[in-house]
Amino acid sequence: MTLAKSNISFKQAKAAFDAQANLKRISLERYQARVWTWGNGPDLFLIHGLAEHSDSFLLIASELSKHFRCIGYDLPGGNADDGANLWRYQHGDLAGDALHILDALGSKAAFLLAGSFGTTIAQRLLHDQPKRFPAAILQGGFSKRPLGWKKYLLAFLGRFWKNRPLGQFRRYAKSLQALYGTGFGGREKEAWDWFLHCVGTTPLRTMAHQAIMIAHLDLRPLLPKIDQPVLLLWGANDRIIDAKASSPLVLGLKRAQPIVVPGWGHVPAHTHPEEMVDRVLGFLHARALS
Repeated sequence: MTLAKSNISFKQAKAAFDAQANLKRISLERYQARVWTWGNGPDLFLIHGLAEHSDSFLLIASELSKHFRCIGYDLPGGNADDGANLWRYQHGDLAGDALHILDALGSKAAFLLAGSFGTTIAQRLLHDQPKRFPAAILQGGFSKRPLGWKKYLLAFLGRFWKNRPLGQFRRYAKSLQALYGTGFGGREKEAWDWFLHCVGTTPLRTMAHQAIMIAHLDLRPLLPKIDQPVLLLWGANDRIIDAKASSPLVLGLKRAQPIVVPGWGHVPAHTHPEEMVDRVLGFLHARALS
């Protein structure tokens, strides 16, 4: 299945989101989750990565919402006013939050589309609720990702920082440019600005708490018990998750379909949304009709 539209315009996607998406706050036990739904059809639950927001899916959701009810939500601590106490969070609590959000929306079954850190939450959901989640796409995923001691120390200390967003720090834009900038070469300037916004509005201490979670995480024992088909997407130019970090998913999942995509980095939902939509639709279309 291919996209009828060859190029996704940021301005058009943003205008469509503002006009069509339904935004709400859902009260959970641990925080007030900012949630949006967009489109009609089978549910497609979107889980974003480290230090981002659900708005990172804007470009791909503008097309996927024509086929699915896209459900996006911000992880706890992503918004300074969401009331999350991240000191009380365990990684399993993130999966619990996701289930409560879907319950509140009346979702009985959903496909999963997750990126980076979000793929770890998706793995728990696939393992714990196999009938509820029949298939998943994991982009830039991992099941174990140790931090070096320097990064661990920075993350440990960062949890005590005041509620200051990443975008207010010096060299913020230059740091992201070094890691991700080349992938945006063919896109509108607004797409790059949106990426800076999605990451830059996240508090530093939230990113630090998420990084500490990652450092202590090992989901490899769960993988052989996941029976659903899982499409694994990685970018050949990904500078965050390399082959070593991704190999446990390939080896551990029974029905993994791994694809390394030339030209992609770590954030193809921003840099290559057209190709990513094609991959998602090609994998899910037949399953959504069954």
